[in-house]
Amino acid sequence: MKNHDPRPDPIHPPKALCAALLAVAALAMSACAGTAGPASGPADTNTDIVIDRDLTYVDRPDGALQVDVYRPRTGIHPGVVVVHPGGWISGSKADVERLATQLARAGYVAVAASYRLAPEHRYPAQIHDLKEAVRWMRVHADRLGLDPTRIAAFGYSAGGHLAALLATSDADDGLEGETTFPGVSSRVQALVAGGTPTDLRSLSANPAVSRLLGGTAGERPVLAADASPIRFVSRDDPPSFLYHGHLDFFIPTSQARQLHDAFARDGVPTTLSFNRLGHFGNWLFGRTQEQRAIAFLDRWLGEGDVTRVAQVGDLR
Repeated sequence: MKNHDPRPDPIHPPKALCAALLAVAALAMSACAGTAGPASGPADTNTDIVIDRDLTYVDRPDGALQVDVYRPRTGIHPGVVVVHPGGWISGSKADVERLATQLARAGYVAVAASYRLAPEHRYPAQIHDLKEAVRWMRVHADRLGLDPTRIAAFGYSAGGHLAALLATSDADDGLEGETTFPGVSSRVQALVAGGTPTDLRSLSANPAVSRLLGGTAGERPVLAADASPIRFVSRDDPPSFLYHGHLDFFIPTSQARQLHDAFARDGVPTTLSFNRLGHFGNWLFGRTQEQRAIAFLDRWLGEGDVTRVAQVGDLR
């Protein structure tokens, strides 16, 4: 629900420099992500997980959107929709294979979802797609070995932004889109978001934001507000684990602090974790943050792996 509308927080680095760097970042993120995990291919039959690739979750006029599902071989487990980075203009579900595999091995049904990309498809197409992916997970819960009452959203960078929108928006916020699963909820029960743009109104120098919105945030202020997760924070939002790098010069640390503070003001359980990595560094090498994130999911989605929680410390 829309009960937070803080003033946009300025970007401190020079705008011209930010624009140049962010243009490179948006295109490079998915290329870098592809180096972070194993190549695509058949599931390893020697492991205790199963990988189902290229399952269609919705047909759009210009083609089907698909998911890859990484899941434990037996049992019913919480689910995680995993949202790839790429500045909203590039990337694919294959970019999160390493992370999805890690989640499956930790006892989660990880669903790596594709979504429509800008600038061909402007916002809110992306969040419409991902909400449909969550509904698809619920409808096919039995097939996936998934508990439909326990689903988290996990994303980094642009993926973190969309994951945060999944967590903060509800049916009254106008972001549900058309669905083939009427009556099925798109809400999630936990959020993990790293390097996340949370208030697009303060990212006018970001060329990827302009491609997402079809104009700069200044030129499209209403749409920029409606694409900002912080706009929708309310006390019924799920627990969140936010992480960010102190050396992130692409997305200011203030973006994470603002969302964390908004959650805290409304009494939503929230953790904000910083390290001394940059934007790409956290995606490629932020293993400790990912371990903390999984321990957070264990606590809030009920897997209850106290060993993992103890290893990374108190997440309150």
